[in-house]
Amino acid sequence: SLIDPSATWLLFFDQEGASVWSTGDVFTIEYVNPLQAGVDVYRFQSVPTTSIGGEVAIPEKFALSQNYPNPFNPVTTIKYELPFTSDVKFIIYNLLGQEVFRLEQFAQQAGEHLVRWNGRNMQGSELSSGIYFYRLQAGEFVQTRKMVLLK
Repeated sequence: SLIDPSATWLLFFDQEGASVWSTGDVFTIEYVNPLQAGVDVYRFQSVPTTSIGGEVAIPEKFALSQNYPNPFNPVTTIKYELPFTSDVKFIIYNLLGQEVFRLEQFAQQAGEHLVRWNGRNMQGSELSSGIYFYRLQAGEFVQTRKMVLLK
């Protein structure tokens, strides 16, 4: 999944309706044409890999890393690791415990994954400076960490 740090959009790659892409997969995005009502159409195409620079190690356990940079402005990166394919839910809360951002639950393959967050809520509004908590739930694994948005 990709989050554009300069806007508010989320992009998931699916094959045949299931999230089955993994580390090392490459996709091209081709702009086709704008439609009416503000919706754009894009064509997605898988690109064959010509070489692989070594084996990708599968993590032995679930892990949620501290975001970097921290404090951040305007974008931060959060890494997490899955030892096997899991349904993943990722939520960011403000200091009052109110949900401000969510990646809907989806299946992800084992490996290392990154989330880039642009400090905006689900409506695209910039959030104020402060402490935020990010929570990863993957199967039975649940972990929460703290981060600081500093403008």
